[in-house]
Amino acid sequence: MPQLVEYTQEKWNMFVNWISDYTFSLCSVCYSIVYYSICNVLQCNVLQYSVGVVSYSTCNVLQCNVLQYSVGIVCYIVGIVCYSFVLSVVCYSVGHMHNTSDIESNDYRVVVFGAGGVGKSSLVLRFVKGTFRDTYIPTVEDTYRQVISCDKSVCTLEITDTTGSHQFPAMQRLSISKGHAFILVYSITSRQSLEELKPIYQQVLAIKGNVEGIPIMLVGNKSDESQREVETKEGEAQANSWKCAFMETSAKTNHNVTELFQELLNLDKKRDMSLNMRSSKQRRADKLKAKCSIM
Repeated sequence: MPQLVEYTQEKWNMFVNWISDYTFSLCSVCYSIVYYSICNVLQCNVLQYSVGVVSYSTCNVLQCNVLQYSVGIVCYIVGIVCYSFVLSVVCYSVGHMHNTSDIESNDYRVVVFGAGGVGKSSLVLRFVKGTFRDTYIPTVEDTYRQVISCDKSVCTLEITDTTGSHQFPAMQRLSISKGHAFILVYSITSRQSLEELKPIYQQVLAIKGNVEGIPIMLVGNKSDESQREVETKEGEAQANSWKCAFMETSAKTNHNVTELFQELLNLDKKRDMSLNMRSSKQRRADKLKAKCSIM
């Protein structure tokens, strides 16, 4: 009986030692994989060589036999292959999502810029809610949404009403980078408000790189006012120099407000957008009517 207990204890100690050896070997492999990945990122051959020496020394210290060492090398190689494959898939997925985010998005983002008091918020509120307020309330940044027809389906027109002050340049840059179309508003009663649009246009040009194909509308608001400082021809000349469209509006009298946003959507040649939520049958019927003539 004592011999059986001694034999069992001996076998148990061998089993524990075997588990310990393989556990430490596995830890060494994992340690090597992590540092191998760091080496690849840092592209440091010296560090890779050092890690190889450390891994080999670890196996010697643990007195791993040839089989254990071979299993460690196989696990090491398999781990590197799996890690590289997973990392490649993740990087490809993130890059693909980044490249197609604007294409797959159902939001069409319009950003409204202009100095304080030119009537940016009044134009947006008149268009979205059909209301007008006489009191001036400074805006930090508001976002309004309107459902429109886009490429024979439904999408959301997201209108960002930006601040008229220069205290939030980071918000301004973010709005430009995310925007699909831009409305630059000045008041016909203030020449200074037109001048303040010039650095904004330059910033749009700097962030977007090329404004060709990007819908931009220069808008002279408050056309109902009699005390005019900026003539219509001056606004048209500025729009021609920026190669953008031009329109004069009045949020107070609702003059050209809806036409402004519809014309802005028409400038985007990549999408077929309309403010009118009509069915495809109605659109085809309208096209047929336009083609028909009385003989």
